[in-house]
Amino acid sequence: MKLDDNFCTTNINENQSRQIFQPSSQRASPSAKLTINRWLVPISGGPNAQQAVKLLPGLVSLSYKPEIRLCQVFHPSNTNHDPSALAEETKFLSRKIGRRIGSRIVSSSVCAKAIPEAVLDLAKTYKSDAIILGASREGIFQQAIKGNIPEAIALHSNCTVIIVRGALGN
Repeated sequence: MKLDDNFCTTNINENQSRQIFQPSSQRASPSAKLTINRWLVPISGGPNAQQAVKLLPGLVSLSYKPEIRLCQVFHPSNTNHDPSALAEETKFLSRKIGRRIGSRIVSSSVCAKAIPEAVLDLAKTYKSDAIILGASREGIFQQAIKGNIPEAIALHSNCTVIIVRGALGN
């Protein structure tokens, strides 16, 4: 094997390109296909989470036997949590996908102190192929204090993460 086989060329623009080292053990074969059958969908109730759920039927149409797991994570101190968003999104997906042979839609509420860790644990436990969630709507100040939940999930996940944000002004 030549050393050049471990490099791939990435075009930055029309006039520039750079080579990136990629060991052969990490390269996908030309015949390899990305298959996403197990989806984890954290629900927060916000408009971006709703957009993520609306996008899901189109993405799931590429799956052989889709398994969709919706979850809503609540903090232990939240004694009056509202599961209506979870129920509404589950009903929507059941109407759109539920009749498809082999598909499975499951929803659950989870109590945890840290939302990103809870979502990552669920993804690992259920061997999720992808996590799709809405982008954070919180301002920069709130994100600095609490952290950006979707970003934390994307940074620490071992599976594909899709973060959805609706059009501005909606």
